Amino acid sequence: MKLIWIFSASLVALVTSILPQKASADFIVKGALGYLSHSTGDNGTSSTSSRMNYDLGLDYRIKGGGLLIGGLYQNESQSTGSATLTRTSYGASVGWMEPSLGPYIIATYFISSTYEPYTNGKGYQADLGYLFKPGGVALGFQLSYKNYSYSPNNHTDTYIEPCFTAMFEF
Repeated sequence: MKLIWIFSASLVALVTSILPQKASADFIVKGALGYLSHSTGDNGTSSTSSRMNYDLGLDYRIKGGGLLIGGLYQNESQSTGSATLTRTSYGASVGWMEPSLGPYIIATYFISSTYEPYTNGKGYQADLGYLFKPGGVALGFQLSYKNYSYSPNNHTDTYIEPCFTAMFEF
């Protein structure tokens, strides 16, 4: 995790050093939460599974253009019966967000992902969302496409999931 923050800070320093002096910038913290539940029944036997995912991102935004650069930490839990599996991923992000809020698109490359019992994972995520600001914190929704692969196990996972989002600018 330390590597992603070092990479993000270096990227922010690089971009701010090449920007014109007139450009202003700010930071945003964006969180996303998704939850899915599934129950089935067959001949008197039932089973339930659930999946909860949260993302926490820190991005640097150039106000004049809406360009975002930053990092994303992701945690996911999947439960089926008495078994629970956890995935932890982090990576670098780049995207576009309207300066006055509204629509956004953010792409993340996960430089590290672990998913019990798999390690050495990589992956990517693409978020398409919309934010509005009813008060001090922006709220919204996003649709996320997530893809993970773990080698040498040749295990892959792909999801499309809706999430609720909240964003704070500073």
